[in-house]
Amino acid sequence: NPQPGLLLAVAAAFLAACGPPPPFRAVTPPAGAFAWRTMRSEHVTLVTARTRDGGTVTRRVHGVIAAERPDRLRLRALGPAGVTLFDLVARDGRCALVRAPALRPDASSDAVLEALCRDLGATYRLGAPGHARIRYADWRPVGRSREPFRILIEDAAAGFTADIAVVRTVLDEAL
Repeated sequence: NPQPGLLLAVAAAFLAACGPPPPFRAVTPPAGAFAWRTMRSEHVTLVTARTRDGGTVTRRVHGVIAAERPDRLRLRALGPAGVTLFDLVARDGRCALVRAPALRPDASSDAVLEALCRDLGATYRLGAPGHARIRYADWRPVGRSREPFRILIEDAAAGFTADIAVVRTVLDEAL
């Protein structure tokens, strides 16, 4: 049985070895993009957000997204050893944050997470377009669709950017 301290050290070393993402080269969505009923993807996201004191904080988060048309989305952020940090759940244009019991509430991060939830809905064409600038890159065929494997969300109003690198995507399977 691996020891929890060892798992944390390995996870920290792995994330530290993942350097900055390559430069972003946006590409217009191709014909056949987002042609799915359900979608699941695993991703690594680099989130940079403004802090209350005017500084910035950057966090690398591993997570999974599940979406179903017309308007359902769930993002689960995972910590070391696959522990759930939080879930964002969206349906009918409303987002809810489900926090892991160990995480302390923080109004500024909660506001960023709620904005991220709305922005992800717009990213995957599940809701009304928001105020965020959303750019796509690295389009790859997945089933009968073409999907972005790199997404950049810039939400100036909410004070964050999210650089999403998709690891794997599965379409049109039961969620």
